[in-house]
Amino acid sequence: LTPPVDESRALAACELLLDAYPAALDEERDISIGVTRGERKMAPLHLAAKFDAPTPLLLRLLEAAPHMAARKDGAGRFPAHYLAGSYATDHTAPALAALLEHHPPNEEWPLRDLLRLGACAEIYTLARLQA
Repeated sequence: LTPPVDESRALAACELLLDAYPAALDEERDISIGVTRGERKMAPLHLAAKFDAPTPLLLRLLEAAPHMAARKDGAGRFPAHYLAGSYATDHTAPALAALLEHHPPNEEWPLRDLLRLGACAEIYTLARLQA
């Protein structure tokens, strides 16, 4: 088990990094911890979604770089795929809703792709689309 994350400290660290190096939001890094070979190229928003970052941190990254909601990572996934996947929980709903608002399913990314990820994704996706 990992210890709980202090959301205010995580957000403060994010702000420091954004101030020091805002271009990092658009960069994909080749990472190897906790991912398979195809997923190694990931931008900060994708990493935050995949590794269960606090919701305020995800929302801040999205606010700083909303275009990243529509960018695929090295595995061909959008950030919403990680929030709607098998690790989705009630606390991921606000961030998933925000990502879907910035990049709703379309011809390139049909709704069925998100719904294929499980019941949790279906509930939040349908709720967001009805709002």
